[in-house]
Amino acid sequence: AATSLVILTEGDYPPFNYRDEAGELRGFDIEIAAALCERLAADCRFETRRWNELLPSLKRGEGDAVVASMLIPSQGRDSAAGEGVIFSKGYYSTPGRFAARRNNVPPAATPAALAGRRIAVQAGSAHEAFAQMRFPAAELVAFPNSAEAEKALAGGEVDLVFADRNALLRWTSAKEGACCRLVGSDYADPAYFGEGAGIVLRAGNEALRDRINDALASLVSDGTYGRISTRHFSANIF
Repeated sequence: AATSLVILTEGDYPPFNYRDEAGELRGFDIEIAAALCERLAADCRFETRRWNELLPSLKRGEGDAVVASMLIPSQGRDSAAGEGVIFSKGYYSTPGRFAARRNNVPPAATPAALAGRRIAVQAGSAHEAFAQMRFPAAELVAFPNSAEAEKALAGGEVDLVFADRNALLRWTSAKEGACCRLVGSDYADPAYFGEGAGIVLRAGNEALRDRINDALASLVSDGTYGRISTRHFSANIF
């Protein structure tokens, strides 16, 4: 069993992984990785790389795992992965979710209840495609990016936003999103929203991957994962 591991991350993707004012690595990815290392009884060292250098560095043997919010490959979902790597099970999910203004929450987030409602989506996104399929009687309003969609909701131009749950959790917990809150439940159809983010290892390192999966299950079952997640997102994003 490995007793020393080098964990590669980006360090430029708050709140998942970033450097604070003192230059220390912080974020959800970092805390989850540190907790996993503790469960593995491994001495872990973090190193940062630019996003496009993470996988090449891993393949060159400069690190043992990448913990940087990389999406698990799935059909129809972009991923940075290529040949020569394997993924752990998802350590956080990436479902779609609705947000609404606090003073204008619909009675339910069902196709019937949202018929005729104006729903902001990002143009060309999986969220737009899913909303078109699942809520055909709603009026979709496409924006060039999620920030513009959120701004439209805050300003009352639309009734709801349908977007990535984790992004909406961050937005609604910030000052600019205080007007709004998440409503309904998660939509986690993997054909649209993938399998979440996983830890990346070199192909052939299945033994370490299996130990990481077991350690992750332990963090979830004893509540450690939930406590870490709530600190960063005010909710459990597993």
